[in-house]
Amino acid sequence: MAFTDWKKLDKWLDKHGLEQGFAFTITHSDKDKHDSFPRRRTYACTKGRAYVPQKEAHINEERDRGHHSGDCKFYINAYRRKRDNLVYITKINGEYNHPLVENINIVASHYRKLTPEMHDDVKLLATCGVRADAIIEVLQVKYPDKFIYSRNIYNMVQTI
Repeated sequence: MAFTDWKKLDKWLDKHGLEQGFAFTITHSDKDKHDSFPRRRTYACTKGRAYVPQKEAHINEERDRGHHSGDCKFYINAYRRKRDNLVYITKINGEYNHPLVENINIVASHYRKLTPEMHDDVKLLATCGVRADAIIEVLQVKYPDKFIYSRNIYNMVQTI
């Protein structure tokens, strides 16, 4: 498969992840030395990477809840060719070892992010003095296909 740029590939992966029930993350990215654009990337399921804590916890004193990540084998390798400047998917390993989630757009934080257009709308409405719950209703009407995570809106309105 070929895409004109990395953003188109990311949009395709977002749509594919919503249909299938998983979220992805970029696990590896190499930039070109000449133009600083990504040359190759590896995308993986968010449950595919092992969790490595940043600090040593005192297991005896604290509760060890574990982590949601597992050892999912799903990954996609993508490559940007210099000759035609297109992004190609070179390898897909579609093997999962966990159940896929039907409502992934609610569960995964990857899908709860605000788009730049939504961000601008929230900023405009908040500066005009519109309450956060009214902003959420406006966004739900304007973007019916997106799940509006209310905590993002409340946090953003507080910072404005």
